[in-house]
Amino acid sequence: MKHRFLLLALFILLWLSVKGIVFVLTAFLFPVFWYLHYRDHSFIYVALILAVFVLSAYIPQAEAKDDLYRVEVIRPYYVLLKNGTSLYYCDSLDMVGYDDILRIDGEISDIKDEYFLYSYSKAQYQRANGVYKQLVIESCETVKKGSSLRAKLYALLKQNENEEVRSFLMQVLFQISEEGEYQHLNSFMNSSGLAFSALFRFFKNLAGYLFFPEVTNILAIISLFLYGSMTHFSCTLHRLLLEEVFFFVKERDDRLGLVMIGMLLLCPDYRYSLAFQLPLFYRFFLLYAKERKKGDALWILIPLQLFNSGYYSLINALYYRLYRFLEPLLFFLSLLSALTGYSFVLPAMKLLQLCDGLFCDFYISGKLPLFLLVPYALILSEYLRSRQKKHAVCLAVILLISQKQSLLDPMEYGVFLNVHHGDCFIYHPAHADGVLMIDTGSHYNYRYVSTFLHAKGIHTIDYLIISHPDEDHNGNLNSLKEDFHIKHIIDEKSEGFVYKKHAFKGLLSDRVYDNTNDNSQIYLANICSCYVFFGGDISSAVERDLLDAYPGMQIDILKCSHHGSKTSSSFAFLSTYYPALAVISAAENSYHFPNEEVIDSLTSLKIPTLITKNDGDVLLVQLFGKTFVITAKDIRSR
Repeated sequence: MKHRFLLLALFILLWLSVKGIVFVLTAFLFPVFWYLHYRDHSFIYVALILAVFVLSAYIPQAEAKDDLYRVEVIRPYYVLLKNGTSLYYCDSLDMVGYDDILRIDGEISDIKDEYFLYSYSKAQYQRANGVYKQLVIESCETVKKGSSLRAKLYALLKQNENEEVRSFLMQVLFQISEEGEYQHLNSFMNSSGLAFSALFRFFKNLAGYLFFPEVTNILAIISLFLYGSMTHFSCTLHRLLLEEVFFFVKERDDRLGLVMIGMLLLCPDYRYSLAFQLPLFYRFFLLYAKERKKGDALWILIPLQLFNSGYYSLINALYYRLYRFLEPLLFFLSLLSALTGYSFVLPAMKLLQLCDGLFCDFYISGKLPLFLLVPYALILSEYLRSRQKKHAVCLAVILLISQKQSLLDPMEYGVFLNVHHGDCFIYHPAHADGVLMIDTGSHYNYRYVSTFLHAKGIHTIDYLIISHPDEDHNGNLNSLKEDFHIKHIIDEKSEGFVYKKHAFKGLLSDRVYDNTNDNSQIYLANICSCYVFFGGDISSAVERDLLDAYPGMQIDILKCSHHGSKTSSSFAFLSTYYPALAVISAAENSYHFPNEEVIDSLTSLKIPTLITKNDGDVLLVQLFGKTFVITAKDIRSR
C-alpha cells in the first residue's frame, strides 16, 4: 500500500469540501477508479472508509441524555460542557471549575454561524474543535464540585493573588490565553498544539531511556488515552494518539496518510484547525526533502500561518526553534509555582515578557491567496528535493509580494465590517498602500478589525475618522495606534477633505447639538462610483436638519445611523433620499437592533437592506468601471 494511504488522505481533504449529490456520487465513483488503477482488493477498504464519511455526514449528533453536564473546557469567554459523548458550547459561567457537575435547564441549538471575509466565526472555530451545538442557559446549579487533579490545580491557581503570575500559569498549564502579555506567543503555540506536543515528546523521550521502543510506544498510547479520558480529546491529542497507534507502519508517507484519515474520521472539521494543518503539512512537505535543514520549518510555517490568519509574528520563529526545550521547563516551573505558592516561574515570565516586547512589532502580514499559495507549494516541494538557491529566491519573492498586495491590488473597495454592536468602515483606493477608516468598533471585537487589516497586508491607516466618542465607535483607537501607523485622526467636525482623489464631504459641520450621538460627524463619501452616507449615531432630529440643508442630496448607499435604532432612519429621511441600498451594522443583543419600525420603512419603500449580523461583512467593490456589492455570507455559502 506504499503511497496509497497518503493519496487517499489528500483526496478526502479535497472531497470533504464538496457538498450535496456530488459528495455522495463521488463516494461511489472513486473506489471504481481506484480498482481500475490498482487492480487489487484495496478498493474495498477505500469504499468502506468513504462510506463511513458519508454516513457520518447525515447522522445527527446525539441528544443530551439528561440535564447534568460536566465542565470539560474553560476559556476566558466560554466553556465547553459535556453530556454523554457530546460537547456543548456555552457562554462563560461564573464560579465554575473543571469537572464540576452542573444541573442546567436551557435550550440546545446549532451554533449560529457568523460571516466574515477573513476572521473565523465562533461556529467555525468550534466546529474545528468538534463542537457543533450551543447551550443557552436559563437556570444553573452546581450539583458536585470537581475532584480531579486538574480541578484541584485550577482551583489552587484561582486563589493566587498575583494577577500577572496567575495569568501566566493559566496559559502554561491550561492553555487559557488572555489578552495582554505573551499573547503573540501563546495564541500561536496553543492553537497549533505545539506546546502540548513538546511536553508529550519530552516525557516520551524520558521513557525511551528506560524502556524498549515498543514498550515506550504502548505506554505513550495508554498515557494519551488516560489523559484524554480525564480531560478532553482535543485535535492535538487525537493526532498524537493516532501517530502512536500507527507507529508500526514503516513507510512515512503511508503513516502520515493514515493519521490524516483517522483524524478526519474522528472530526471532518479538524481540517480547518491549525493544530491539524501545521504538523501534518509540515511532515508532508518534508517527505520531499533531500535532507533536513534548520530553515525548512520556517519555509513551511510562515505560509501556513499567513494563509490561516494573515499574520506571522517573528517571535514565533524565535520560539519555534526553542519550544522543545522551553515548554517542558515552563511546565515544571509553573507546576512547582502553583503547588508551592512561590513564583519560581517569575524569571521565565520576565524573559518572555522582554522577548514579546522586543519582537511583537516585527511581523509580516498579508493572507496568501490561492493564486500565490499553489505556486508556493509547488516551488517549495521542488526546493526541498533539489536544494537549489533559485527556488529559495522564488519563495522569498512570493512572500514579499504578499506583503505588498494592497499596493498591487487593482480594486477600489470599501467594507462595512461585521464588528457586532459597533461601527467600522474601511476604504481602500486602487493601488494604495494605506486605507481610510471610519470608526473602529468596540474593544472586545478588535480581532475582527486587525485580522482584516493584516489579511490585506495593511500597515498604514492614512485617515481615521472617529464619528463620536462612544465605545462602540472608538473602542479600538488605542489598539490601532499601537499596532498600525496612523497618519491623521479626525475626531472633530470638519467641512471635509479629499483622499486619493475621492471627496469626503462633511455635512452640518457648523452645527452643535446637546448630546454626543447627535454631534456625530456626518460624511457623504464619493467612493466606488457611489455616494455613501455615514451618519454615526444621529437621530431623526438631525436628519430633519439634513433634509432642510441638503434637499437635493444624492445617496446611493445609506449606512443606517445608530445601528437601525427607531430614533434614526425616519420614513421622511428614507423616502426623500431613497438610497439604492441600506446597510445596518448590528448584533444579537439586548438592544434588538435593527428596530422593526426601521425595517418596515425600508421594506415598504422597497430599499434592499443588508444587516451585518445576518449577512456578515459587506464589501463594496469597483473593478474595471463596474461596482459590485458582495457579502461575506455570499462568499462563505458557496
